Amino acid sequence: GLTLDQVRSRLTSVGVESTREAETLARTINNHVTTTARNEVLRANDDVLDGWRLVATLDSRTTPICAARDNQVYGWDDSQPPYHYNCRSTISPVVKKQYSRNITGTRAARGESGKTEQVNANLSYEAWLRLQPAEFQRDVLGPGKYELFTKHKLNLEKFVDYNDAPLSIQQIKLRNNIALSE
Repeated sequence: GLTLDQVRSRLTSVGVESTREAETLARTINNHVTTTARNEVLRANDDVLDGWRLVATLDSRTTPICAARDNQVYGWDDSQPPYHYNCRSTISPVVKKQYSRNITGTRAARGESGKTEQVNANLSYEAWLRLQPAEFQRDVLGPGKYELFTKHKLNLEKFVDYNDAPLSIQQIKLRNNIALSE
């Protein structure tokens, strides 16, 4: 029942040295508790739900881990957010086909303009990023990964390993049979 500021204040009083570190811990703990509670509610309704879908934040600060996982469907016992400190990803229910209705929703996105806009809720981070201007994509991915993303049409999930650790450009090229000299 504490606010983010109250949690941050308590963390700094027990030895967390910086306010920034305390805020990061408070935000990450809050995301963990919220996601765990949401998952328990969803799991309790498994008669109408098939699992949950990861919802990552659509902006330039989203990590490769969350960008690669965005919009994917998971089961009740799969690893859930937070996946790293300051993780902003969450989960949403996946309704069983026999109960599903064609309802179109939206989600917030912050692209190159810096303004928040609403986009189709079914748009994954990768699909959203491909719709952004080249300069924005290059800023988000870096020049080397931008080239792999555009020229070689690699999916963002190819940018992380099986443990969700981001891969270097050389590792990505080796795993995808792309000449290292390119």
